[in-house]
Amino acid sequence: MRSKERQGRIGIESARMGLVLATTAGLVIWIVLWSLGYSGLDSGLLALVVIVLGAAGRIALRYLPGGSARASGR
Repeated sequence: MRSKERQGRIGIESARMGLVLATTAGLVIWIVLWSLGYSGLDSGLLALVVIVLGAAGRIALRYLPGGSARASGR
């Protein structure tokens, strides 16, 4: 029983959390590439792609089997 409780706390249960992680990863990519000398626009667009893919994944979860419960975060 304890291992099931632990898995629930460790895993990403909410689809919103996935979107937050995608946004954070996109912004980290933008800052790192910008600091390495790439154009701010180029790295910003790459960050935007990561964020849009995260949002598209969240929307796509609704249409997969069992996805309505996952997408709502329940």
